[in-house]
Amino acid sequence: MVTIIQNQWMGAVTSASRFIFDFSNRSNRVNPGFHVMDCILKYKLSNNSQFRVSVSNVLNTQYAGISADQIFESLPYNPQPLRTWSFGVDYNLN
Repeated sequence: MVTIIQNQWMGAVTSASRFIFDFSNRSNRVNPGFHVMDCILKYKLSNNSQFRVSVSNVLNTQYAGISADQIFESLPYNPQPLRTWSFGVDYNLN
């Protein structure tokens, strides 16, 4: 069995978009920092196949993600998915 744990930390950044809808002060918009953890478990079934369980955003962190204000129809709040699970079987044809 293989376990992969990925951590991502992001500090607060100033951008044209804002996590909270506050359009009163356009010069001082800060997206708060966040911590996201992803886990992947893999179990080898045979030489060519493995079972996989993946959990993204294990801590269920709500965060704005990257700034999406480069186009005319910009997103003032770019929400990222909360905790998501995926299951599957990977098969190697070689």
